[in-house]
Amino acid sequence: AALAADRDLFAPVWDLESHGGALFRVRREHLDALSGIVQPGESELFRRTTAEVSREILLRELPREAMAVLADTLAGVTLAGARLEQNLVAREEWTTVTLYWRRVGPVPEFPLVNYVRLDTEPPRSPLWMSRLSKVHRHFVNVQSGEAFRLQVQRAPLRGMLGVEHWPRDRYVADAVRLRFPPTAASGEYFVQVKWLEQTLLPNLPLEHFLSDRDAYEGVVAGVLEVY
Repeated sequence: AALAADRDLFAPVWDLESHGGALFRVRREHLDALSGIVQPGESELFRRTTAEVSREILLRELPREAMAVLADTLAGVTLAGARLEQNLVAREEWTTVTLYWRRVGPVPEFPLVNYVRLDTEPPRSPLWMSRLSKVHRHFVNVQSGEAFRLQVQRAPLRGMLGVEHWPRDRYVADAVRLRFPPTAASGEYFVQVKWLEQTLLPNLPLEHFLSDRDAYEGVVAGVLEVY
């Protein structure tokens, strides 16, 4: 109902009332406004809330407290920096890792997805082997009841602003909320970030199912201690 009432931004295309919904088209001339971008000489944004969100996520410079990340350029995007809300986190406590993206290439063909992985080293047995480290970690997990890895899969900005709308002259601040489960093992966790184009069927080699050195191992963006 809210979209239908806003004829300035949206145009109804098809009524799906029988299925409990409707299809709307965003007017092309308003895409920049919806993504929080105001070009020189243009009028103010339609909504103050949009302007506020824009100032929060589209930055001219990296914050001083952000750690610079030497990341690769994948899918036309690079990770320029990261900032941890805190370095010491209790189990079941929420914390935030803010990622600072930068668009540096052409728009990817498929939607971008990023993986935030937090790893701590499980106890090693004399039979531990790198090529079977994932199998070993799962075995220790079952035996001890403790988890040694947390991984979150998500679209940057929760998908509310696609890469095609990221200004090239801005850093995009992407806040990732994380919560360690009560079964998380205590210790230091390396925060790793990986981003890929999301395809329907990722073609992973067999060794990625056996070793922790897999396709979702990313660049280190900080260290968190969990207690």
